[in-house]
Formats: sequence, C-alpha cells, structure tokens
Amino acid sequence: MLATRCVNPECGEHRLWLPPRADCPDCNQPMTWEELPQPIVGTVHTFARVEYAGAGIELTTPYFQIDVELPGVCTIFKGYLQYGTPEIGMKVKACFRTEDPTNTILDVYWIPAVDDTDRKS
Repeated sequence: MLATRCVNPECGEHRLWLPPRADCPDCNQPMTWEELPQPIVGTVHTFARVEYAGAGIELTTPYFQIDVELPGVCTIFKGYLQYGTPEIGMKVKACFRTEDPTNTILDVYWIPAVDDTDRKS
C-alpha cells in the first residue's frame, strides 16, 4: 500500500497521508510516494454496522465499516471488516482483493490481526 509524504522540510512532522494526495494539504507542496511497511496492521478507531449497502456496493449485508488508525499515518483510513465483530482498539490487518478487483477502495479490506502471543495452546 502506498501513501504520500510532503517534500517541504518545514512542514510539521512530515506525516504520511492515506489516501494519497498530489499536494500537501498543509503547505501545497508536492508529495512523494512511500510504501507502508508490511504487513499493514492498524487499530480500529471506530466502526458502524451497515444494514443496507449503497448502490454499486457489492458486499453482503450486514457488514461492518471500520475506521482504521495506521502507525505513522496522519489520516484515518476507511474500510470494511471481512469477518468477525470489531471492537474499538482491536488490531486489524489489511488484505487486498486480487481476484476480480473492482479498482475501487473496496479492493482493500481488513481482517482481525491475531498475534501469536494472543493464541492459547
């Protein structure tokens, strides 16, 4: 997944922006591309249960729309949880639809991220 970063050395914290932008929203300078480290793991910031999807949305309802905080990214990324029930603070991992992609934001989805130390024997 690619994000953008401002090239201006005087522009604040030089944070990453996702979705990407052509120009910095703070100083209007050009942005450069930067790949996020893999795997992409974030934290659920908030969520909503969607009962009726909008026109053109090919997801089975109900589903959970989630807002995800990503380390080093100054924006909150929207998406949907492929399975499970979200909780605020829950760790989720980004996945990408590669079979029959729609070339839309719906090609990015999230699944619960289970750390090996969280699993019980």
